[in-house]
Amino acid sequence: QAGRIVVDAMIDGKGPFPFIFDTGAHGSVMDLKFAKEQGFELGMEVLVGSPNGPGRPGKLATLAKFQIGGLTLSGLTSVAFDGLPFPRTETSPRGVIGPYGLRGLLVTLDYARERLVFTRGALPEPDGRNIFGWDPSKGLPQVPITVAGRLINVHLDSGATNGLSLPIEMAKDLPLASPPVAMGHAKAVDHESAVSGAPLKGAVTIGRYRVENPTLLFGDMLKTVGNVGPPILRQFRLTIDPANARLQLNGPADGRLVAPVETARK
Repeated sequence: QAGRIVVDAMIDGKGPFPFIFDTGAHGSVMDLKFAKEQGFELGMEVLVGSPNGPGRPGKLATLAKFQIGGLTLSGLTSVAFDGLPFPRTETSPRGVIGPYGLRGLLVTLDYARERLVFTRGALPEPDGRNIFGWDPSKGLPQVPITVAGRLINVHLDSGATNGLSLPIEMAKDLPLASPPVAMGHAKAVDHESAVSGAPLKGAVTIGRYRVENPTLLFGDMLKTVGNVGPPILRQFRLTIDPANARLQLNGPADGRLVAPVETARK
């Protein structure tokens, strides 16, 4: 799944069903056809969408028991809708679940060991180097980074495909090695947009970590924040503390990150 984390979930004793575990998701969504096939009770209509999209209509579904490994969630609320942004096949994910409702747990994405770990506990106070806090009123966590010395907040998005994505408006103000060229399209649940890319002449820093001259992706899906996806996140062990609105990045000891190789996508 293009570097995304896919887990097997049991729902109300049925399954297992593949779900994407996504740090870029507020809550849980699932495919409407799948929900109807499984006989899940559907409730009121709501809109589901990306931050800058028009939204899609969906139906609320309350799942009595949602299990991932040894973790059991009771009364999980999900939104069932038609339009998950990946192909529908026999083996494709049936939905997406995010970590931010798991208050009281530490959620660790251990990319090196290909593990998703749930433990009790809390992260220490933010230090701006490895541990960061976020403002819960802004929805998804926003972490400050610098791009060639310019400060911007980013989401750490395990459900993305690109490494470093920024608002298109930033392209004209950054020291790029060449003009941006077409790189394909980015897809969200309710719209898609063209993506261009160019190498940066400079460094990107995330706390104590640094990557030199990475290729940056630009698009109008992002307005005021950037996105850091799996090509960068795979170099970390990422721990999220939803209850205290903190997250921790454990990466290379020397702080040096490898610049991802970005290729054109359809």
